[in-house]
Amino acid sequence: MKFKHLKYLILSLFSFASVEAKAIVPQNQKHLVHDSVHFILIEGLKRTQLKTVYREINFNGEFPFFVNDSLLNRWEKRLSSLNLFTDVELRKISDSLIILVTEEFYFWINPEGGFADRNFRNWLSDPKLDRLYLGGDFIFYNLFGLNHTLTFTMVGGFNQQLGIGYEWPNNKFGDGWLGKIEFNYARNREIWASTKDNRVLYLKTEPNYAQEIYSGALKMTKKISYEKGLEFNYTFDQFSIDKSVLNFNSNYIGGSNKLSLNSLNIGYIYDSRDQKHYPVSGSEFRLFGELQYSVSNSNQQNLLKTIMSKWRNFIPLNRLYSIGTVIQGQYKFGNLNYLQSRQLGYTNDYIRGYELYVIDGNGFILSKVSLRREIMNKKLNVKSLPWSKNYSKMPLQSWITFFCDYARVLNFSQNQVENGNTLAQTNLNSLGISLDILAYYDLLSRFDIARNRLGQWIFNISFKHAI
Repeated sequence: MKFKHLKYLILSLFSFASVEAKAIVPQNQKHLVHDSVHFILIEGLKRTQLKTVYREINFNGEFPFFVNDSLLNRWEKRLSSLNLFTDVELRKISDSLIILVTEEFYFWINPEGGFADRNFRNWLSDPKLDRLYLGGDFIFYNLFGLNHTLTFTMVGGFNQQLGIGYEWPNNKFGDGWLGKIEFNYARNREIWASTKDNRVLYLKTEPNYAQEIYSGALKMTKKISYEKGLEFNYTFDQFSIDKSVLNFNSNYIGGSNKLSLNSLNIGYIYDSRDQKHYPVSGSEFRLFGELQYSVSNSNQQNLLKTIMSKWRNFIPLNRLYSIGTVIQGQYKFGNLNYLQSRQLGYTNDYIRGYELYVIDGNGFILSKVSLRREIMNKKLNVKSLPWSKNYSKMPLQSWITFFCDYARVLNFSQNQVENGNTLAQTNLNSLGISLDILAYYDLLSRFDIARNRLGQWIFNISFKHAI
């Protein structure tokens, strides 16, 4: 389990216990109307360029500029989702639009590390310090004032990793290209080598490394509009495993100790969520197809075809209550090795209440429904905290959430019941309650308690995804 977002938890728990750049756009006196803007004043910009703000409010430099309360709320949430500001306020005063922002620090050293386990709940079952690996992401945000991001990754200890990544947004409101490119090298002494009784079997090869992985990825998205786009992904992975892994699980990467994977992923995305980190209105839809071509060192070749979709929808009921839903699924056609047959529980695709388990197969369907009740929405003065005035005001929101999850792993072309993996043939469901906390617009912490169909009560902490 990674804990590079440990600061999320610290800030969330703590919250419970200037030279300013100005941009004044010249007035156009013609055709004054009630909801029109003829001045735009932006205060608080130091590094961020004006075009970065203008893009989110769809301002092209022409006046009069139409504004209403709904747009103000939408623009404020768009700006808060950029990960550039710790505070955002929009006001319309007479024929002027006032935008007040406080910029974040744009250089962070995020601790990155974890345990030889999949998540916090698994590590808590057998906590050992020698299962730790530690390091950090050295992140440079908002390069050129245009919201570009450069990341260097260095991790050492039980597992090791080196990486570099660069990400850039589209340059227009509803048009242009955005993308990300990254390269990584990783090696580790313990791997999830197989599955038995619905749980991961670990294989430790210390002092040897169990596997080495060279990988690269390029993601490009062509924006059709602000909410719609076409996404193209290419990834390359080179696996090399120790012979002891092959002896333990001959199908780990398909019967060989070296494997090259080339994957091409093309899909359609639609995203109208009002806030990326904890939306309460709007929806997200993704539909993708993937071709994955693999070649082993024994010249065995395989073509795997995958289709996947995801729909998340958020409906506000009133000022305090909202509903969040997700329906997700995927299916893989072809011969699968163990790495490719991992379905639920290995990554962020899991059903709450089953964090102790993993389920293998050809695909899965997953649905989640949450009823949220907002219990706090404030901006706290935290000037006593030992960081600069950039963080002296903390936007803080929290919700109590009641949720119900359902999932089913699909095994139409292969039988995964061997080794006692009975959950692969079972309808999975759970009920639970969570406390969700969002600080500074993007620091999400979620504390879940769920009861699964096995009668177990499971507590888990997560720093990703509102649902």
